[in-house]
Amino acid sequence: MPIAITFHKDCKSTAKTVAGKKYDVHLTEGLKAMAAESAAASTLLGGTNLTANYQIVIADGKDVPTATFGTRVTVNLDETKASKATDVNGLKELIESTLFELTNAKNDAAFKALEKSLKEGKLPILGATGYGVSKAKYEAEASWTVCEILKQRKESGYTPSVWGTKQLLAAAGKSSLAAFQEYFRTQPHSAGAPNNTPMKLPSQEFYAYNGAVTVAGFNNNKVMDMAFKVKKAGADISIKEIGSTALGASGEGSMASVGQTNPDFAARYYHVFFGLLTSTPGVVVTYTAGKAKDWEFTSAMKACTVDKNDAVKNKLAQALANA
Repeated sequence: MPIAITFHKDCKSTAKTVAGKKYDVHLTEGLKAMAAESAAASTLLGGTNLTANYQIVIADGKDVPTATFGTRVTVNLDETKASKATDVNGLKELIESTLFELTNAKNDAAFKALEKSLKEGKLPILGATGYGVSKAKYEAEASWTVCEILKQRKESGYTPSVWGTKQLLAAAGKSSLAAFQEYFRTQPHSAGAPNNTPMKLPSQEFYAYNGAVTVAGFNNNKVMDMAFKVKKAGADISIKEIGSTALGASGEGSMASVGQTNPDFAARYYHVFFGLLTSTPGVVVTYTAGKAKDWEFTSAMKACTVDKNDAVKNKLAQALANA
């Protein structure tokens, strides 16, 4: 089944043309050209006929960002500046960033396996074999693949986009994918992000952060129960009960859904929660054997997520006091 390229239902650029061609035509032709001149692209895309089993959705605006879900890739025209009719660089970035996302789509089974192991409590959040490091390595593969394709295309005179050139510069001097993965996982996930946001964390910690919040901590209470045992004044107290009480008081709905409906809130909540559990007088937290350090976050991660006056912290402190 060939790659399907469609427009998002809310895309306002469906009928728009650049140099006489619609965006789906530009993207199709661009990917075919990549496959024709790059062995790496041909392998990824299923040759010049684009027979690989992926779906590409073209979007624009602020509500539908570039992202990969399973084998479906969404690329945003405004993020790549391709929405500007005269921006040739933007069209190139559209094609190049699609290759990046398609590599992530190729690794869909590996990503799902990581999340399954995390949910089942079989995989630590941090550490050399943990979720954060493992996911960062797969994401690094996407950048490396783009670089391999661009290097092969440059041999026939192709000039990469500004974004593509930055990818090449990051990979310069790295002799192998393994070497690049080691570099990638320790670099800020987004170098231009504000210092007090998770995006500024090293990639391995950024993915650990998101894994704890949206994969394990809030969509599967069983993982928390497997990792932590909490007592107050010698009596067991329920993480789920405390969390649900505080979430209800904050007007954020159930613990099972907040990780998906409001991930920024969930991130702060997770870190404040366990910060309070480990610092409130009379509350004792123990870790299941073999998991002690796996669920603790680095100082950098804690520092970038919680304001000392955070309203979430106040709600949780109250819930703990009443437990």
